[in-house]
Amino acid sequence: MSFPQNVIVGLAKEMQDDIRMRLKRLLDSLSPDEDLIVYYFDGVERLNVKTIVFRTTTLVALDTDDASGNTTITFCHLDALKLTCKVVKRQPNQPPKNKIGFVTGDDTKLPKDTPLT
Repeated sequence: MSFPQNVIVGLAKEMQDDIRMRLKRLLDSLSPDEDLIVYYFDGVERLNVKTIVFRTTTLVALDTDDASGNTTITFCHLDALKLTCKVVKRQPNQPPKNKIGFVTGDDTKLPKDTPLT
């Protein structure tokens, strides 16, 4: 079954808004000794999400770190996006984790057709 483009765009926008709202609510509710960790499981390993980028209505890019701390970028279709958001207690004297970035196509500075070099 195929949906009209305006329906797909509307649903994608709703999903983006909902994810942004829920992440903000979790971040705002953290106590000083808590961190919010967002994970994406790609079927092989659990990745720690640093930034969620919605460049189009269907493509999501996740700036992530793997378990060894290697920087990775994961691309997935919107309907395959499965994030786990977890509030964790921070160990004493441990610095806060990085905040979660959230970027939509309207926020990005790079034009969509910028070639990779």
